[in-house]
Amino acid sequence: MSKKIRFHLDEQVKKSIAEQLTSRGINVTTTTEVGLRTKSDLEHYVGGYK
Repeated sequence: MSKKIRFHLDEQVKKSIAEQLTSRGINVTTTTEVGLRTKSDLEHYVGGYK
């Protein structure tokens, strides 16, 4: 497992926040880009380990 900071941001978080984190070298995924929009919290949690 990487020791780099990684974040998975829910759909309520503004896209600009993800862009700013990415521009600072932080690995960020968003609910929309990984196809988890409207999915349960459990599905988000499990998806974070892929």
